[in-house]
Amino acid sequence: EYPVVVCQNLTVQLDDTGNATIAPQDVDGGSSDNCGIDWGLSTVVPNAFTCANIGDPITVTLTVSDPSGNTDTCLAQVTVVDEVPPDVICQSIIVDLDALGEATITPADIDDGTTDNCDADPLLELDITAFTCSDLGDNTVTLTATDQYANSDSCQATVTVRDVTPAVIVLNGPAYLEVPYLGVYTELGAVAQDACDGEQPAIVGGDVVDTSTIGFYTVTYDYTDSSGNVST
Repeated sequence: EYPVVVCQNLTVQLDDTGNATIAPQDVDGGSSDNCGIDWGLSTVVPNAFTCANIGDPITVTLTVSDPSGNTDTCLAQVTVVDEVPPDVICQSIIVDLDALGEATITPADIDDGTTDNCDADPLLELDITAFTCSDLGDNTVTLTATDQYANSDSCQATVTVRDVTPAVIVLNGPAYLEVPYLGVYTELGAVAQDACDGEQPAIVGGDVVDTSTIGFYTVTYDYTDSSGNVST
């Protein structure tokens, strides 16, 4: 006497390697036999699934056997889904501002090998990509990876922003005295233009020049910005 076979549809979740397998009992909907069912002799075909099977339901055949080898079959629909988020990995970086006091980064700068079980190229997004002088120091950014099935995960990294560009010292104009000047030349004849400090007076560096004698003199102007960059 043949078993009375009953099927049920199934949704199967892929694992983090992009694979899944099912057993005959997974699609059994209450099959019975007068002498009992031997699940060791029963089969379901196909029983293995990968990322390539995501989408339309797949028809599988359940064959139920009793201990005497009597069998009967039915069909079930298996829907394969991916609900595993990407394995997102961050790295911290150092970013130097340019001469305008600006810097930008991309998700690739923070990504340190993000992977996904089914998507070879998950979408990477950063919550912060642009930095200015107001961001000097450590900044926390969040990298989010989203696969093609809308599964996502995030990680955080530190972006250390530095100002490494010295100020530009601009002379106010020719510094000269039309008549003998008995004393020392201490006027501030230059300004320092810095992306992060703005425009500041430059100072006379080194020894003060003695201009008590008519002639030509070299005056050196120095400026150290708030990040320690020195201009001369």
